[in-house]
Amino acid sequence: MTNKGFVEFCKAAKDKPVMYMWGTYGKPITVDLIDSKAKQYPTHYPQSYQDELNAAISGGGIGCDCTGLIKWFLWTGGDIEKTPKYNGDTDHSASGWYRNAKVRGKIDTIPETAGLIVSMSGHCGVYIGNGRVIECTKGVFGNGVVETKLTDRKWEKWCECKYIDYISENPADGQETACTFKSARVVKDCPTYSKLNKKQFPVGAVYEGETVKYLGDYGEMAAIIYDTTATEKIAFVDKSNLKI
Repeated sequence: MTNKGFVEFCKAAKDKPVMYMWGTYGKPITVDLIDSKAKQYPTHYPQSYQDELNAAISGGGIGCDCTGLIKWFLWTGGDIEKTPKYNGDTDHSASGWYRNAKVRGKIDTIPETAGLIVSMSGHCGVYIGNGRVIECTKGVFGNGVVETKLTDRKWEKWCECKYIDYISENPADGQETACTFKSARVVKDCPTYSKLNKKQFPVGAVYEGETVKYLGDYGEMAAIIYDTTATEKIAFVDKSNLKI
């Protein structure tokens, strides 16, 4: 499971009829679930809120809390249409994700990586990028899975979820990126070199009138891409032999 899948899951959860239920993780709301959680956490389930939850049953309501949103993803294998199956090995509190993370930091150092967990005392959410967070909450931002601004709350920490693979979208981290160049005309037959030192044995040649791809200057030399009978080569030539 990847951070990209994690973000897509959280976005999908936002469109589900979720109601905040302390101690739950994406399970359908039932009378039995309400009763058991009310007995387990009585201060979080006054009768008035039990009545609201009971009214949500007919509409296919789903119960979840803040850390339960993360467990919901993990315990369904990322399939939001599945009913989550409890796994004690990956059961953490809102602050437990940070304690168990290998990659983590203070909120003022958060990288632009979608799928990070953000947390503060007693609460957590999922950073989805561009300064936005998806969280399961009950209060001023609504009831259920909602999208908020990172700056809406006093988040304290961020971390990667140790059970998720984080795939970078930064081209500098190994992905292909576009190569930019200008066209240049060869004004004189000249050898090409694999290194900037012209004393090295030439690896080929370009000829007067040919057009090559000019990449940039390196002192008296220029880096180019030129065609051979079999492929394209990158090499260096004396830049005085080019007209850019």
